[in-house]
Amino acid sequence: MSEVVQGALVGIAGTIIGVVITALFNYMNNKSNVNLRIYELKTSNMIKAREGVLIPLRKTLTTWLEFMSEEMIILGQISEYVERKDKVGLIDAIKRWFEVSKKRDETRTELRILVNQIHDSQLIQTINEIETYIIDANSKEIKLAALANKPENMNSETISRVNKDFQDIRTKILSKVLPFNKRIEELLVGESSS
Repeated sequence: MSEVVQGALVGIAGTIIGVVITALFNYMNNKSNVNLRIYELKTSNMIKAREGVLIPLRKTLTTWLEFMSEEMIILGQISEYVERKDKVGLIDAIKRWFEVSKKRDETRTELRILVNQIHDSQLIQTINEIETYIIDANSKEIKLAALANKPENMNSETISRVNKDFQDIRTKILSKVLPFNKRIEELLVGESSS
């Protein structure tokens, strides 16, 4: 074979090898891009699905804490009315306390509904710890409600003790709110559930 033919064959072989390598590289690059896009779409869809539960969950817990704070303010007022022996103010404050307490209980029901839609063990564990404190608050509230049904049996010492218990419970709940909110943020940016 002449040198020209050999050179042409080497050139053709080099071109074919170059085309094959380029095609393989483009195939792997496109496959990688497609997989990345699929992952981004899955993550985006997962985040959108989570937003429907996690954002209302955070809002509901905040609302529950607001009601608890309002109850504590009303308990302080009840204590003042008991000390001043102001029956009209006392009865009005007790009515307001029952109304706020009812709203707080309704919020707890909403909280439970949302919690049942969560599939993250870290968040569930934090919520269960918060729920333990909520149950504790409800047991204190039951004792106070029994007294509130007979305002003449109420005394400021008992009310102050219950209010302090509520403050302690609220402090414990607030200590769990930061990890609760942090985990929600992690889940909302696409971190996988545990």
